[in-house]
Amino acid sequence: MIALVVALNPVVMSELTTYLVDGIMVAFLTVVVAALFSVLLRPQPVVIWVGCMATILGINAKFTGLVYLVFVFAAGGLWCLLRRRQWVFAYCGWVVLALLLGAVVFGYNPYVTNTIYRHQPFYPILGSTAFPIQTSAKGDPNERWETPKNMAGRSRLVHFGYAIFGRPGNQPYPRATSGPAELMWPFTARLADLHAYCYHETRVAGFGPFFSGALLISLGLAGWSLWQSKSSRLALTLAGLTIVGSLLISVDLWWPRLGPQLWLLPILPAIFVFWDARSSRAVGAAWLLVTLLVINAGIVAGVHLTWETKASEKLRQQLTGLHQSGKEIEICFNNFSRSGEERLQAWGIPYREKSRKELHDGTELMSVVEGYPGAVQFRLINEPTNSGQ
Repeated sequence: MIALVVALNPVVMSELTTYLVDGIMVAFLTVVVAALFSVLLRPQPVVIWVGCMATILGINAKFTGLVYLVFVFAAGGLWCLLRRRQWVFAYCGWVVLALLLGAVVFGYNPYVTNTIYRHQPFYPILGSTAFPIQTSAKGDPNERWETPKNMAGRSRLVHFGYAIFGRPGNQPYPRATSGPAELMWPFTARLADLHAYCYHETRVAGFGPFFSGALLISLGLAGWSLWQSKSSRLALTLAGLTIVGSLLISVDLWWPRLGPQLWLLPILPAIFVFWDARSSRAVGAAWLLVTLLVINAGIVAGVHLTWETKASEKLRQQLTGLHQSGKEIEICFNNFSRSGEERLQAWGIPYREKSRKELHDGTELMSVVEGYPGAVQFRLINEPTNSGQ
């Protein structure tokens, strides 16, 4: 059951049908964490190598994978120092090997090539003196364009609060009608709020409508575990602080896909309660928590995948109609030029690419959720414009 709720991370489920890599990165990060827990309890060569391979893949899925793994390995090293000092050198050796394989061998491009040619391994996320990036001069683009207006410029703790206790929404979209991000009491989400999960990267409260309530229940379980079980105190504390610390390094932690490991925070106490199993009441509460998280993740996955299915059906109908018409179209791909060109060529639809200004009154070719920017617009050649009708 724990494996199921971990796998149902809403970021992963929302990105299943996309080319976004946050879900892939956090999936491999989770495998590393699971392998680390297993190795620190009972070292096995197979598990060590599984952890190494997951490290390699996590590092190369996304730049932040390397950053988050440093937090994970630092927590493991601290545990070894405090509980298994005889393992420290072996542990450090395996960690260094995994990181070198991931960042230097398999990650030669981009980490090494960026260091050589851009003087910064994380370019273009970070720049160097010789190769500054746009963010350095104009500020964080996420802060300027993607952050809800009432959250822009606020502290990380405020952003953390909205990530947990926000009302489901996608502020600042749609720009024409979107208001400020809102806070809500746990378990008070409205049915209308669930529309936010149609988006593939839900911004506010993207971990589900019941996530804040589940986190409060998990805090109660964590308190019980820390009070009753001396054996799990250090591991539970280190694991929780590692997740929170890895989140707080980013000002964009309010956006679930930029801090997908937050999903693991309420699951941790349940893992330790099941492991210790001293109290039937605590185990019952852990089962309640896990069930709630599964339902919560199921809502997100259900809403999003339902939208994806309907959108795919509509797109297929549109492409079938355009193909059967045999007519040439004018089209503005916006942010989807490569995939759009491939799709039209596969369907045998002749087209002429136009700018957004030239085709502002076209028909939308199903591409994004209503209100999301960058929708694909098209018009049949010789079809009258809205202004000419």
